[in-house]
Amino acid sequence: MGLRGAVVLLPFSCALFLIGRIKREAIVGSIIAGPAAVIAGNLAGLSFNPLFFGIAVNIICCTMRYRKG
Repeated sequence: MGLRGAVVLLPFSCALFLIGRIKREAIVGSIIAGPAAVIAGNLAGLSFNPLFFGIAVNIICCTMRYRKG
């Protein structure tokens, strides 16, 4: 479920609600980097839920390519 949450929650929300403000490359990068971060967090044995780590990576990816309207 963590992989689904990391892929779907933030990138699709940004794609729906911030149309034209976030570039497509940021959304695609976020969809790829989020689950990779969740898997890396599971392998590293983080003390917290790796889903939060994946969502943090999604936030970073999306905010880096945000354009103010």
